[in-house]
Amino acid sequence: MKQKAHIIGICGKASSAIATMLQQKGWEVTGSDQGVYPPVSDYLHDQGIDILSPYKANNVPKDIDMAVVAGNALIIDPDNPEVARAKELNVPVLNYPQVLHKFVVKDNSIVLVGNYGKGTVSGAIVHVLKELKLNPSYMVGGQMIDHDESLASTESDWSVLEGDEYPVPPIDDSKPKSKFFFYDPKYVILTSAEWDHYDKFESEEAYVHNYIDLVQT
Repeated sequence: MKQKAHIIGICGKASSAIATMLQQKGWEVTGSDQGVYPPVSDYLHDQGIDILSPYKANNVPKDIDMAVVAGNALIIDPDNPEVARAKELNVPVLNYPQVLHKFVVKDNSIVLVGNYGKGTVSGAIVHVLKELKLNPSYMVGGQMIDHDESLASTESDWSVLEGDEYPVPPIDDSKPKSKFFFYDPKYVILTSAEWDHYDKFESEEAYVHNYIDLVQT
């Protein structure tokens, strides 16, 4: 029997990629969103994935094995009926980096971090590892030449992830933390560390120390 996942906020770039990845791994995928429009809606339709709209508690199937909440605003929205319903069902409710940790991160995890060049460098490393027949799992935050998908989960023990420093709110009551802390890096490529995301990091010291914490892992 297929495992089933429901994706709340399925029409984002990242969440639609998750939907496709799970479907390719043999999962049955449902999803919902509001303000649905092309090109992502057309893309999901081509994959055979229906989009339910608007958000309603009964959009969430009772027999799901996992729910994915995509988008920071949805995670912290106390009025979203589907998030509340998913929690009531007592199934794993995961945010985007938690999904990557579960399905994409491998023992040999290469994580690209910094203000500049993450997508370019991570895409280049994916290309090299593929040329070496290592077939890595990967997440690259842009469209790569010669690769239809920016997200892939394979059976290889290598992975390449573009590590965003922007904090993600937790599903539970724990403290928000940068996405790259979810990716268990064995290797880190740090391109730069210039103070950014002033709404989340109150000082340059706090911003840089976040990278220090990553490297110390």
